[in-house]
Amino acid sequence: MIQDAIAEKLGFLKEDWKQKEKSQKFTDLYARMKTMKFVLLLDDIWKEVDLKEIGVPFPARENGCKVVFTTRSREVCGQMRVDDPMEVKCLESNEAWDLFRSNVGKITLESHPDILELFKSYLFESLRRNQY
Repeated sequence: MIQDAIAEKLGFLKEDWKQKEKSQKFTDLYARMKTMKFVLLLDDIWKEVDLKEIGVPFPARENGCKVVFTTRSREVCGQMRVDDPMEVKCLESNEAWDLFRSNVGKITLESHPDILELFKSYLFESLRRNQY
């Protein structure tokens, strides 16, 4: 999945890409990415991601590349050999609402009477899921 998502962002042709073997996908991605500076964001991962296996050049100060990922698993942090772990706490509901409101904007918020209630129900469900 990660290989395919990166390939799409890099503009590889979808039909041509789908026909390739994993090793050819690796070669194509690595060849393209080794000449680039990039930041790769991997959100909500639950197991180790082997960048070398995918075709992502190892991020280093010398090549100006970075990989940032989010996970709720300390075990995954250890497996990924995190350089600078950072724990991010969930926002309080009023903080989440303020952030949502500032990003969505007044016009959108006032465009439909159900937006506030939908946000509240989404927030409640998110908070319920994130409690261990």
